[in-house]
Amino acid sequence: MRSICIVVPRKEGETVRKRLSELGLLDLGLHIRRDKEVLFIPIKERPGPGELDGKEYPVREEELEERGPRYRSYKDAVEGIPKELVPLLPTSFDVVGDVALVKLVDELIDYRKKVGQAMLKATPSVRLVALDRGVQGTTRVRDLEVLAGEGDLVTVHREHGLRFEVDLSKCYFSPRLATERQRVASAVRDGERVLDMFAGVGPFSIMIAKARKVQKVWAVDINPVAVEYINRNIKLNKVENVEPVTADAKDFVPGLGPVDRIIMNLPHTGFDYLRLAILACADGATIHFYEITDAPDYRVMDIEALAQGLGRLAKVVEKCEVRTYSPTESQWAFDIKVHIDNACGPRSG
Repeated sequence: MRSICIVVPRKEGETVRKRLSELGLLDLGLHIRRDKEVLFIPIKERPGPGELDGKEYPVREEELEERGPRYRSYKDAVEGIPKELVPLLPTSFDVVGDVALVKLVDELIDYRKKVGQAMLKATPSVRLVALDRGVQGTTRVRDLEVLAGEGDLVTVHREHGLRFEVDLSKCYFSPRLATERQRVASAVRDGERVLDMFAGVGPFSIMIAKARKVQKVWAVDINPVAVEYINRNIKLNKVENVEPVTADAKDFVPGLGPVDRIIMNLPHTGFDYLRLAILACADGATIHFYEITDAPDYRVMDIEALAQGLGRLAKVVEKCEVRTYSPTESQWAFDIKVHIDNACGPRSG
């Protein structure tokens, strides 16, 4: 099929493709054609002056291959998998920017490449498919294996009018918290001091700073690569009053002083840090605490008892299920209102 396309040197191809995707100009119905020295990248219309980071590239008509038929589901495109295993194919997967992340049961691991190829074929907006083996280590990095597609695991994710650049091989990002991030940002009041204890590449921090005139948001993460991306995303979204911090929250928070709002998105081990967060609260502060659990009502009692032992009055004012994690567990959001109990007095240690 003949189409207008941008002619780009191969070494600049991935950068230009990402920028075209961000601008909504990339024609996802056609394949990129590769010659020895250049790429022919299909576009819907010509980019405006300066939109490609100030660079100009030739635009011309070329014959490009169509991506093929559209499928109702990637399952319709799967080939070479035994019929008895088809019911085990996942019904959903995460898409971060133009990268799809899929989890597979053990029975499908030997067929993972076929699953990846089917997802790539059936999802025009996806450039790359990777197997997600879970989050590893203190820096919270997914163990990923590329199954199909081209390029690296760096992508730009759009969310509520914002853009977040992330290297999925080196930083954590979950698209499933988009609604939750917007909910929290809408609850913030102008002038607040906000602490994002496990900030990742900064989606909570940046959305808050974009929505409200906060005094400051401290975006803390132990992963130095994630903090590099916080800095990039601050510039990408043109926000102010976000201070990126490379540190373990246990080392940074005690010297910070009272804050008005704390976000704690560390759903497997965040409770270990909750004592620290409670002691960092100003009177009347709110903690947004996230945890994967099968017993949210018991966790409410644990939270309020922990605060009482620290000489604080804490009340879980809202509890909501964010997403299903496993057949028995879900990720829950607990909004905790914290007051200083002057009768008890704060306890040290």
